[in-house]
Amino acid sequence: MKNYEKSLETIDYANGVTARSSGAFVLISGVVGCCVNDIAASTTGPVIVQGRFVDCAKTTGEAWAQGEVVYWKDSTSKFTTTASGNTLAGRASAAALSAATTGSVALGLN
Repeated sequence: MKNYEKSLETIDYANGVTARSSGAFVLISGVVGCCVNDIAASTTGPVIVQGRFVDCAKTTGEAWAQGEVVYWKDSTSKFTTTASGNTLAGRASAAALSAATTGSVALGLN
C-alpha cells in the first residue's frame, strides 16, 4: 500500500513544561497515551496509544468489570468509570475490586 506510513500504536508527543516519566499517562488532544521513555520538558518522545497496561492508578471506590469502559481523569492522573468531565481511554482488561488502587487498562479499545 503506497500511502501507508506506520502503525499508530505509538505517536510522537510534544511535551510541555513538565517532565514526564516512563510509564506516565498523558492526555494528547482527547487521546490518552503512555510514555515509552522519560520525556524531558519541552522535548518530544514516543507515547503508546493502543495496548494493555497493568498496575494503572484507578479511582478507589469503583469496582471494575472486565470489558467496562474506562476514562482518564486528568486532574487526578487516574482511570475511572465516570464519564462526565473525563476522557474516554479504553476498557478494563481485567476486573478490579472497589478497594483496589490499580487496575488493568486496554487503551484504544473504545
